[in-house]
Amino acid sequence: MESHYIGFAGIRDSIMSWRDLQWGLEQGLINHEDVVRFSDSTLDASDALADQLHLNLSTCYREDTWAIEDALNALVNAHNASVDISLWQYLVLRHVYINRDSYQDPLGEVASIYADFGFDEEVEKFVYYMPPSGCNPSRHTYEENITRLYANWELYLRTNRDKYFHH
Repeated sequence: MESHYIGFAGIRDSIMSWRDLQWGLEQGLINHEDVVRFSDSTLDASDALADQLHLNLSTCYREDTWAIEDALNALVNAHNASVDISLWQYLVLRHVYINRDSYQDPLGEVASIYADFGFDEEVEKFVYYMPPSGCNPSRHTYEENITRLYANWELYLRTNRDKYFHH
């Protein structure tokens, strides 16, 4: 899988398990500092019975990678959850869309992400080499076809936003 570092900005306010966070770290999508920042952002200060493991992660020094990994492993082990690959696919596609002007070929990035995350049928609607449903690209200009792909990409992001982010 090609790594697309999305950082804390890419995961802020998202709905993810500790295992999701660990997977993102393992894939290079986020770093250790991002893990601590996410932990801090999800810690409910009003909760007197806050999970001690969560507190441990939130108080790690951002440079202490071993302590961060140990605290995250403890959280993963305590909260039995699996990785939501569709969440990470969404977050990476969102990151690339938001930053599309910094990519030489944003639609090429989409094609790579489509392959990396297992050829999700929902994403194929904005993969440039996939045949479109409901329209004949030969009846449209190159620019119109590109506009259609970007519109489908934006629709995917809007449609799925509530599934992956807190309101």
